[in-house]
Amino acid sequence: MEISDVPGLNFETAEDSAAKYRVLKVDLKPKSNEFILRTWKAPKGAFSESKSVIEEDEPVSAICGVENPFAGIFEDEDESEEEVSGMTLKDGRWIVEREFSHHFHKSAFGRRLSKLSTVEREYDSKIVIAELDRLRLESRSKLNLTKLMTYLSEKSSVSKLKFTHFICLPLINSPEVESSLSSLADQITDPGFRCAVVSPKKLHFTLAMLKLENHSDFAKVKSILQSYSGYLSNNPLVIDLKGIGTMDDAHPENLRVAYTGVQGGDGPEGWRTMIGRIANGLFEKLSSQGLLDSKQPRSYYNGTTGTLHATIVNTKYAARLVPGELTSSDSEAEARDKISRQEWTPGLTTGTKNMKGLDGRQFLTQFRDFYFGSVKVNEIRLCSLVEVPGVVKDPNGFYQTLLAIRL
Repeated sequence: MEISDVPGLNFETAEDSAAKYRVLKVDLKPKSNEFILRTWKAPKGAFSESKSVIEEDEPVSAICGVENPFAGIFEDEDESEEEVSGMTLKDGRWIVEREFSHHFHKSAFGRRLSKLSTVEREYDSKIVIAELDRLRLESRSKLNLTKLMTYLSEKSSVSKLKFTHFICLPLINSPEVESSLSSLADQITDPGFRCAVVSPKKLHFTLAMLKLENHSDFAKVKSILQSYSGYLSNNPLVIDLKGIGTMDDAHPENLRVAYTGVQGGDGPEGWRTMIGRIANGLFEKLSSQGLLDSKQPRSYYNGTTGTLHATIVNTKYAARLVPGELTSSDSEAEARDKISRQEWTPGLTTGTKNMKGLDGRQFLTQFRDFYFGSVKVNEIRLCSLVEVPGVVKDPNGFYQTLLAIRL
């Protein structure tokens, strides 16, 4: 029996650039339950009569289990094409897995995944963080899954990614330098300024700032750093840290970052030559792998230019004080305790365009020629700027270290 012979069914012909179709016009509340209509679609580039199996002995509602047997029997043409490679259909759900760096979780799903359920509802999909940098996406609709993939691609643009890691030379193996930095903090009378002093456990020279999107990027950096293993084995490098400067000497009343530099040091070839070789070599190798931000000038990585410095004051650690809350008589421990209890108004961070600094005029006058001591440079590290789950924190308080190479 031809389906076109069934009483009460009306057909129209429709076509587009890819195919021609016969469209069935139906009453959503059919009066007849004498047949089951199965899906038909003409192959692309062809046109033929549609046929369907007719079951006359059993009511449609009993077979289909729904009041409207026509609901969902036609595929959505937008979903009929393979929009995303790697999709599989299982138990009526489309599934796909893709790499998605955990550094983009905040951008896509909000702080601490607070917007994850909202995104799932918007795209009628389920998002599973299968691994640290891998997602499993599920949906009954291929179209919704495709839209979700597009959303994730937009949120994972490297251009929107902030720095995630940095390569540095730690300056933390000198009791003399550690004691001097603590002494400097104790001599500062302003408790808010005192809290802006970097912990001596975190002192370092930065060689490169990085945006590592995935494990592949990490593997490239790991290989590069491993090539420096034993680089200074026969040339011990000891440097002297002295003096305090700022990034903007013209405006000491609005100090944001203060640093100490290298006054001198020992070594067969001199500290500038050795560190310069490391810095320049890193620049070349990282650039060739596409791992450096194109906006960073070469001089930033060049240890021979005099830009090498170790930050000792950063206002992102400071507090803009509420009058009466902190006083100059507060010890550093007392000041930090009050800050931890939020008895202050936070200062603006380095990520804020209109960040206000601290008045550093007295500080710079008092400590401009401060001598911190000597320190041995014998290690290069890759550190994370954000906490990485599963990586043990440094017991001494240094930044979370993902890789340490002995020079």
